[in-house]
Amino acid sequence: MTSLSKYVTPTSQPQELAQAALHVSLVKAIYAKAYVNKVCKQLQQTKAKDYQVVKSCLDQISDGVSLLSNSVQELHHLNLDKESDFMWHRSNVQTWLSTVLTDAFTCMDGISGYKILGGKVKATIKAKVLNVAQVTSNALALFNGYAVRHKVSHHSSSGLLRVREGPAVLAKGRGQEGLRVRERLHAFVMICPPIHRVHEPWLAFA
Repeated sequence: MTSLSKYVTPTSQPQELAQAALHVSLVKAIYAKAYVNKVCKQLQQTKAKDYQVVKSCLDQISDGVSLLSNSVQELHHLNLDKESDFMWHRSNVQTWLSTVLTDAFTCMDGISGYKILGGKVKATIKAKVLNVAQVTSNALALFNGYAVRHKVSHHSSSGLLRVREGPAVLAKGRGQEGLRVRERLHAFVMICPPIHRVHEPWLAFA
């Protein structure tokens, strides 16, 4: 199971957390796409109506994979390009991640009325796509948190330092590394809560 625990540490910076979350979302989307593509091939020759429904879902997921891949690259450019380009890159990532969420729910809505292969496969598709939506929602929240802190940093670096380091310093006194990571993640997500609170990435460190 891919989770943020493989990519972050107690000292991870906001952009690193956002990058890790985007990577997790991309991996989940790729796995979901592979499964739905397999189902499409099975249905193509046997159940034309169900095939069309699943194919439409596959198109949505494929679009999501492309947008997540673009988002990963866009976030990388944030450190390389000029400060004046930050707003442009931020807007791109926010738009793309929001579209991934829309695509995911469009896919799930589209297959809800069909008992694909007796319903078991439909349930599996929905579970995988819902997981993509959950981790992408968290990735968007972490990215928004990073964007807000970046803006604050650009105007007042000393003020940002107090906000950024507060949770980690408090947890350090408790001597619990996992808690330090969890509180750091929690602090970023609280700035802009995820759209779907079904999955909270910091729980992996509880």
